Amino acid sequence: MFEIYKDFELVMVDALFTNFKWRRRFSRAGDFQLETFFTPEKMEIFAEGNVIYKRDVDEAAFIERRSVIQDINGGLVLVVSGRGIASILDRRVFTLAGSYGLKNFLSTVIGENFLMGASEQRRISNMRLLEHDFEDVMVSADFKRANVYDTLTKILEEHNIGVKLKYNLADETYDLQFYQEAKTDVIFSREFTNIIEQNYTDSTEKYKNVVYVDNQYVHNDNLYTGSKRREMVISNSTEGQRVVQNAINALLDNKESKTLSNVVNPYSKQYKYLKDWNIGSVVLAQNMDVNYAESELITEITEFYDGTGLNLEVNLGDYKAR
Repeated sequence: MFEIYKDFELVMVDALFTNFKWRRRFSRAGDFQLETFFTPEKMEIFAEGNVIYKRDVDEAAFIERRSVIQDINGGLVLVVSGRGIASILDRRVFTLAGSYGLKNFLSTVIGENFLMGASEQRRISNMRLLEHDFEDVMVSADFKRANVYDTLTKILEEHNIGVKLKYNLADETYDLQFYQEAKTDVIFSREFTNIIEQNYTDSTEKYKNVVYVDNQYVHNDNLYTGSKRREMVISNSTEGQRVVQNAINALLDNKESKTLSNVVNPYSKQYKYLKDWNIGSVVLAQNMDVNYAESELITEITEFYDGTGLNLEVNLGDYKAR
């Protein structure tokens, strides 16, 4: 099921658990939660900073939080949780201004804050940036001491680009890669009997489409009028004149949301998980009850393991609110 490592050294294989949830995300770090019967030895096995590696999906996560709780029968339960190792990007802030191709922007941010362009104190010596795999676009940057993870994931979501950090056991490195979505012929539909349960949600509750950036700039000023215009204001926390990206980020945080949540049959022989579709796949999603049929990006997959075996929840479109 999974392996546990400390500094790339194997600690344990297939530890016993009662419940295990592994959430995979396309443009963000995933996360996990595991429940197991408590023993003092397990506190060492599941030590904070150790890594859980799930070989079938080639993903890993840092152990970041542990709780020991008492169940209704008086027994002790250890609950372990953490985030995917792409969350390592959350450990740096950066400053950068100018117009860049997105590939160059990502290379510059990572290179100057994690790799050889960083000072010795900030460099992660066993981290590598792999070649980018997506079509390039232009971005305007004016960031001053901004969090790398928060900034990059917003830009990646805006352009439907994924991020993955491989826990490379052979070379003992963290291999970072940015990649594009993958088109497929897969159809998710109850009519195809590969969907056990399907829930659809759309919302304009927090939707905004015009951004005032202090007194400097109005984004989308001429696109919306009358009752269709939904305004917001933000402070320009960066220096200089490049405020467009700040406005775009604000709109991304306040956009119309649409999510189709699917409980998928993990044993369907028609479209096989990890073979025919995966995180980052574009599939045709159908729900005839709400007259919905669109090609959507799989942004999030949650794997649940319990006494019944594997259960899959797949979210299409926007990330599910939590």
